[in-house]
Amino acid sequence: MKQILAALLLVTALVAPAAAQRLSTDRTGTLTFNIKDDRGRNQASFLSESLVEDIAGTAAGLGGTVSFDPSDVAKTISATVTVDVASMKTGIDMRDEHLRSEGWLNAKQFPTIEFKLLKLKGAKVKNGTEINGTAVGTFTMHGVTKNMEMPVTLIYMKESEKTKARAAGDLLVVRAKGTVSLSDFGVKNQLVGQKVAENISFQFNAVANSGVK
Repeated sequence: MKQILAALLLVTALVAPAAAQRLSTDRTGTLTFNIKDDRGRNQASFLSESLVEDIAGTAAGLGGTVSFDPSDVAKTISATVTVDVASMKTGIDMRDEHLRSEGWLNAKQFPTIEFKLLKLKGAKVKNGTEINGTAVGTFTMHGVTKNMEMPVTLIYMKESEKTKARAAGDLLVVRAKGTVSLSDFGVKNQLVGQKVAENISFQFNAVANSGVK
């Protein structure tokens, strides 16, 4: 009897991790969510904290897609998220022009910042709708690509009368945050480390939906 119980416990332990990756939905196959919002409600925010001053900004030009099979999110997920550098604003027009200039992010030559997901590490599903894990991928800014890991939360909502008020199709809330070092990405303006911090923290908050192509 003890051997049977031990075997059952072993089987449960082996099966549990796979079951934990499943979302509670009757949708089957690959779901694709597009990060597109012409109203500018999706935003990335960034913060520079230096000894001289703090600079907080936002960017509304977000794009990209997130795809996965709800039966095993961690195994099947793929994603690319982009930020339009020209949409970045700090509250002062002249400072925004500097931000987009050749001496800083050079929006003309490098118009977008991109994160491409390679895998979702340590993914856990909460309440059948929320996925938490570590996004492992590549971050490209100012023409330089570096490996990056950041905590990410995905919240899935099946289409309903309530969600239609936001957008057509199923919705996926995407939240992530991280830090970038400007010198790592070739941004070496003389003001870095003085008026502008070397390390810039950022947050990404978007609602993607399956009703936009």
